[in-house]
Amino acid sequence: MIGGRRCRMSHKEIEVLLVYPYLAHYRYGVLSALDNDSRIKLTIAAAPDAGATGVDVLPHELFQSTVELRNVWRGSLLWQRGVLARCLRSRHDVFIFVGSAHFLSTWLGAAICRLRRRRVLFWTIGWHRPDQAIRRRVRLCFYRLANHLLLYGQWGRDLGRQMGYPSNRMSVIGNSLTVRNVTEPAVSLPFAPCGSGGGSIVIGAVVRLIAAKQLDVAVRASAILRSRGKDVSVLLVGDGPEKIPLARLARELEVPCTFVRPIYGEANLKEVYEVLDLTVVPGPIGLTAIQSMAFGVPVATHGDHLQQGPEAASVRDGETGFLHHRNSPEDTANAIGRYLSLNPEGIAKMRSNCLREVRTRWSPGLSASRIVTQVRAVVGVDS
Repeated sequence: MIGGRRCRMSHKEIEVLLVYPYLAHYRYGVLSALDNDSRIKLTIAAAPDAGATGVDVLPHELFQSTVELRNVWRGSLLWQRGVLARCLRSRHDVFIFVGSAHFLSTWLGAAICRLRRRRVLFWTIGWHRPDQAIRRRVRLCFYRLANHLLLYGQWGRDLGRQMGYPSNRMSVIGNSLTVRNVTEPAVSLPFAPCGSGGGSIVIGAVVRLIAAKQLDVAVRASAILRSRGKDVSVLLVGDGPEKIPLARLARELEVPCTFVRPIYGEANLKEVYEVLDLTVVPGPIGLTAIQSMAFGVPVATHGDHLQQGPEAASVRDGETGFLHHRNSPEDTANAIGRYLSLNPEGIAKMRSNCLREVRTRWSPGLSASRIVTQVRAVVGVDS
């Protein structure tokens, strides 16, 4: 709504330009669903590569209509060359931007779109925790460039309302990821499939090995459990600056720890999750939780939602996983111990709960449908 009027477009195809920094591989499901939704005509604008981030990207040819941008990074700040020209000349009705205030071209691009009376949506994680002083004002100023925010989780919406953003301009669309069949070397793991008996357990994660994930806490928790007579091993799939420190810590604590290169293909990930009993990420967990549950593997992570990602809402204590205190190897060990105490029926039920959680709350189709619903709402079309 601009100037108190809502534009009616019930007899016109809604043209949408989605501006993304790059097409990350895990976004294939939601992007494909948007691309094939007959209620909108989608064009995707993005750079053809992820630069120095190391993220595996999708080729533009997978989608019906794309525009190639050029990313110019200065630290965490991004300018997307080609965006402003589209905002100035494009005939699209709705522009969807990634809602990051670090993307400097989005500030100007969104403002231009609003001046041209085009509708603007920000697809964003939103608020992690309450903002203070200047940060609060800057975020509100940025988000008010949008007609509507598309948020990953309810926590972000609740915090946004507390920070003073209008609740009727925020919607929760969830988050999702897709595992695709890609060609990559087969993976070989020195573990038997989980549930094979013997009282052993394999914990770990498919995740980038960075300090924020606090995987050292998982290794220390494993050492505590081993001191209690539990046969616990660690499996970490991924790469990152913490790989060498984690390997050193595991050796010092005499915790069996296997490292596997980053993998993306469905067949290899299936192999990993067949031997992984419990995904354990003591820091903010993000989409790792959704991927794990999509393969039926429960998750343990910390329960301080102000220090978590929105995807942590998928971890319901005792149902789809276990919550523990933050920065506490002892309590993390206790959470893993709760999994160890389950009988086969309890494990089977928890795995079933994980599959249902992803299917009913975190699927790409659901996210895409919710996005399209809000696109239609901002242009005044009933869904």
